[in-house]
Amino acid sequence: LGVEPGKLRAYRGQIRIVQKQGILQIYNLVSMKDYLLSVVGSESQADFPLEALKAQAVLVRTSMERYKTGDLLNDSTEKQAYLGADWERPAVQEAVDQTAGEIVRFKSRPINVFFHSCCAGS
Repeated sequence: LGVEPGKLRAYRGQIRIVQKQGILQIYNLVSMKDYLLSVVGSESQADFPLEALKAQAVLVRTSMERYKTGDLLNDSTEKQAYLGADWERPAVQEAVDQTAGEIVRFKSRPINVFFHSCCAGS
């Protein structure tokens, strides 16, 4: 995703550092909107059209509906890339704002969203 090794990242929200059994754990507590802005920006290219960004925003929001408040997520590509505030941009802001509250449901429940960054030609 173009992240330079050793480059500092900017994050919104609160940072909490906890020591458990001699290991430091770092948590970034953010609002849903700030999370969406970062993930949609992190999971897309700068030249993505607005409609693609809107689709991504709806799918990210839908996947978040399946979590409970307080569930922990990581910042890797295991679920969704979360690279911080540096990946926000005006088009992403517009996409998130225009799709506010929209999720995809099947039989009244949020769908299970699957996505990947490489389709291997399929």
